[in-house]
Amino acid sequence: MTFLGDGLGGVIGGAGFTSAAARPASSVTLSGPALNALAVATERWDPDNVHDPGVPSRFTIPPACRVHAWAAVRVPGTGVAGVTFIRVQVGVSGTAVAEYTADRETVTEIEITAVAVAVLAAGQYLQALAGCDAASTPATTVPAQPDERAPELMAELSSFTGTQLRANADQSLPASTLTAIALQVSVFDDGGWGNTGTGKITVPATARYLVTGRAQWAATNDGGGTLLGIQINGAGALFFDYEVTVDTSGFPLGMTFMLVLALSANDTVALLGDPQTAAALSVIVANGVGAQLTVERDTATGTHAYQSGTVSTTSGTLTAIALNNELWDDGNWHDNATNNTRITVPTTGRYRVMARANWAANTAGYRACYVRKNGTDYVLGKATKPNPNGSVTSMSISGLVDCIAGDYLELVTLQTSGIALNIDGSGGNYAVCLQVETAP
Repeated sequence: MTFLGDGLGGVIGGAGFTSAAARPASSVTLSGPALNALAVATERWDPDNVHDPGVPSRFTIPPACRVHAWAAVRVPGTGVAGVTFIRVQVGVSGTAVAEYTADRETVTEIEITAVAVAVLAAGQYLQALAGCDAASTPATTVPAQPDERAPELMAELSSFTGTQLRANADQSLPASTLTAIALQVSVFDDGGWGNTGTGKITVPATARYLVTGRAQWAATNDGGGTLLGIQINGAGALFFDYEVTVDTSGFPLGMTFMLVLALSANDTVALLGDPQTAAALSVIVANGVGAQLTVERDTATGTHAYQSGTVSTTSGTLTAIALNNELWDDGNWHDNATNNTRITVPTTGRYRVMARANWAANTAGYRACYVRKNGTDYVLGKATKPNPNGSVTSMSISGLVDCIAGDYLELVTLQTSGIALNIDGSGGNYAVCLQVETAP
């Protein structure tokens, strides 16, 4: 099997492309488990004309380059128990590069995003694809949204120096055990940071790094879940995402994340998995997608604001989370005390936005995490079922947001447990956070 990026030299740069975003003009119907290309016919922005209205499902990137790409969908839940799921994928000229899968039974809404760091040869194209339950289930409609929310396809040029390692074989991980995932192949390595023997990436300098991870789990439906995150220097764990296992008619369970980390020179980063299942579960190579870790030196200007304690949230109520601390704030975009739910951007342009939320243990209802612009426009989001194992539920979101000078962004959460439930930031400065930084 050929993987995107093998032999392409990890090209960075790519004059002629900066970023693009587009979304469907009307609702899209998914008819079964096979992936359907989303016709993202309405452009949100496309300064470099990589989107052709005549081929509305594609961004065709003229130069060879590296990109960050996001594909997102938002669909109603089924409201009933049963085998039912939704999957979204980033594809490059017919090759999968990232996928996210979620269980949508018994909940009212599901919103998920797959994020990828991909190497494109000249003239290759990006697509957003989506699939759903088995063909015997009623067709699923992906409704077009009136604002900037999913469904959509977004992409930007990555000019950061970095390294990407990937797995080339299935790996069985023991149940309920933190395990480093072996990454045996270097896709690109600009500075010799990667070690395919250990599967770890060692950063060369004290700086900020954009960290992106993905994994595909074998299909299962044992009532458990899967955790995906990273480990720094071989100790502890930062779990960026949790997802409930679901019978996907043989399709793998895809997960992805993206977050900026402040690291010290010679820190090592490993991709970590924890199947919270009754038995061991394999991280697999399937549909062209295997486990992968990308670490890039992030030179963008931005802010990381976080909540260091707990915030009580009311069931069924959208709550903007107070961010009472900063890990960095290059341009004074955030204040720890005054309007501390907000990060205010200083100039008009596109911004790369990442957020993470962490809920106290509870198995009822569903959890949602959003980025809201100017108090009304929900521009990024995720909504899925909570952890069924009596542990915390973690989720992360990322994407591109178009802003004008003075716009402000907030981390907003929603839970439907039926009781008051804490957002818990006591696990460190990445547990509950909002990151906003300049983008191409």
